Amino acid sequence: MGEDASRLKLSPGESVLVTEVAFEMWAANSSLMFERDSINPDIVLSFRKSFHMFVFTSSTSSRICPSLLNGSGNVLAHAFLSSSEVSEVHMDNAERWHIELTANPDDTIHLLHTLTHEISYALGLHHSPQKNAIMYAFVPSKTFSVRLSEADFLAIQNLYGLRNKSEVLRPATTTIATRNTEDSANLCALRHASMRCWC
Repeated sequence: MGEDASRLKLSPGESVLVTEVAFEMWAANSSLMFERDSINPDIVLSFRKSFHMFVFTSSTSSRICPSLLNGSGNVLAHAFLSSSEVSEVHMDNAERWHIELTANPDDTIHLLHTLTHEISYALGLHHSPQKNAIMYAFVPSKTFSVRLSEADFLAIQNLYGLRNKSEVLRPATTTIATRNTEDSANLCALRHASMRCWC
């Protein structure tokens, strides 16, 4: 789990279960299949704090992560997509993570929701302007039940296709998103100091 795993107040079994559910949400809506591989991973998830290092880097890359995890609140996690190396997801170990697959209590962050969001970055997805999307830049105060929106599964299918060509997703309605001030290329730059966000 990374350098700060001993401080994490989750059992390895609980965190593995939540991680498997997060990966399965993307696999169920695409041609992707995931398996746990600690020897040669494509994506590494770890709990970190403050200034921290990458888990995997080549000898030519900096081992220092350029993004600070700033403690409880604000930035919850970040992910790095790599085309030639391992993609990494760094979760802020200082957050009060809600591990249960139930509604999160006040002042806690739903681990499943955040992992699902960050894994999508490691897969190559970007923020969505749609507020009901997992890929929306801002964290809803209550994040249960965690599920992909139409925008999310269309984005993952655009990159990776459907699992089975006979499976054709037919959404009940199709809407065109209207533009607003949050519909920008960098939604994290627009966040207010009191808002929690992913980056």
